[in-house]
Amino acid sequence: MPERFFTEPIPEGPDKGAVLSRKEVEDTLDEYYELRGWDKATGLPTLKKLNDRFLTPPKVVNRPESAPVCLCYAQDPEGNWLEFKEVFSKT
Repeated sequence: MPERFFTEPIPEGPDKGAVLSRKEVEDTLDEYYELRGWDKATGLPTLKKLNDRFLTPPKVVNRPESAPVCLCYAQDPEGNWLEFKEVFSKT
């Protein structure tokens, strides 16, 4: 967040004159990250969270007519299914 959010008072509206507390913002972010299963230091999903989201293990499908394909399915935070596909070169 820009430094001015913590130093400049809000110019108008119901919170006129208020300034954000850096500690409150950091505590709120820490709580948010913890609830989401994200790392507080980086703001990124933890390895455990990523493993929880990948609901199917990678599977290699060998196809005689073309190159093998590795497939994995996962859900994003909104619950949408994602398909990850890697096509290997045929040798």
